[in-house]
Amino acid sequence: MARVVVTTIRRHSPPSEPSGYVYTVDVDAAKVTGRCPILEPPFVHEDPNPRGGLRGAKGLAVSGDQLFLANHSAVFRFSAGWELEQTISHPSCAHIHEILTRDDTLYVTSTRNDLLIAFDAQGRIEQHWNVRAMTDLLDALDWHRENLLSPKAVLEGVTDFRDPRTHSFETYDGAHLNSLCFLPNGHMLISLGLLWTHAKAVAQRVKNRLQRVGLWEPVAGAAQLAKGARRATDATPKDAGVLNPRCKSAIVCLQPDGPRRVALEVPGTSVPIHSLLVQDDGTVLFADTNSGELVLFAPDSGAEIARMKLTNAYLRGLTRLRNGILVAGSQNELCLFDSAVRRVRKRIPLSGNPNESVFDVKELPKVFKPMPESLR
Repeated sequence: MARVVVTTIRRHSPPSEPSGYVYTVDVDAAKVTGRCPILEPPFVHEDPNPRGGLRGAKGLAVSGDQLFLANHSAVFRFSAGWELEQTISHPSCAHIHEILTRDDTLYVTSTRNDLLIAFDAQGRIEQHWNVRAMTDLLDALDWHRENLLSPKAVLEGVTDFRDPRTHSFETYDGAHLNSLCFLPNGHMLISLGLLWTHAKAVAQRVKNRLQRVGLWEPVAGAAQLAKGARRATDATPKDAGVLNPRCKSAIVCLQPDGPRRVALEVPGTSVPIHSLLVQDDGTVLFADTNSGELVLFAPDSGAEIARMKLTNAYLRGLTRLRNGILVAGSQNELCLFDSAVRRVRKRIPLSGNPNESVFDVKELPKVFKPMPESLR
């Protein structure tokens, strides 16, 4: 029996309800076997973003008989019996997206401030990478945002990014660093999911102010009606074309023994790309959430090898089962995709809530017991 663990976000969830869930799914039987609410972050009610922000369950990583599960501002380590054994959190690490474990190190994407942070087994910062300090990459991408964080400020946690009241996210989240993977040669790829332009940052500030006073929905609806705008896919935000200028995305390679370089650029994106997944032959897949396609590319040359259509819904979260089948999140369901024949073999609904969206998915080892009703 193949089992996966899945995290989700529930958009527009009221304060009295969970903002996201953790699921276990029997893939062979196409059946949800467990569900429990995510452990909510301490400042979840301070962020007005109805689509994401602090809400929901985030990245997942499995290491032996340990499961690492993130919310916006912490990573929780669980045993195979679902006992909470460790909480890893730091003021400089927030809006966590995907996570990864390798050689007793936990890598966490701190999307809020364009940082990738590596924690040791005791939960201390071992190393960190600041995209805005990589001037060679910024020049190569023709993307320039001021570096606002010194190494000392990061390590000492001068700004507590876990609390949205301490900063403006439009100022600090410029690259939306949201995923990573290691190539067979040890080089690391990181996904800069959406490289914000100055116009995008200004538009987002206006949108956030309208949201805070309850005017965004009527303004966006009126603008859509006036323009006759139509969404290309269900993944495209309902406010597409309304204070939502197009940007680009990029995947960059960090070499411990060589120069940093741009591995791939994805132009014309309006929502971030997600979910890097390395293949045995060294090629890499990622989820192009804009088009609902899995994209296979060669990181050495930047050549795009294939695009495989999965969905018209929000594509995010990707893993490969031991039998080679890919499991990807498509809004509130899982797609089981056979890349050999490029066909979706099965779709597994998680819930009937149209506002629920998969965030991450990983195969769950057989040693794990059934998930309890609560993670506390």
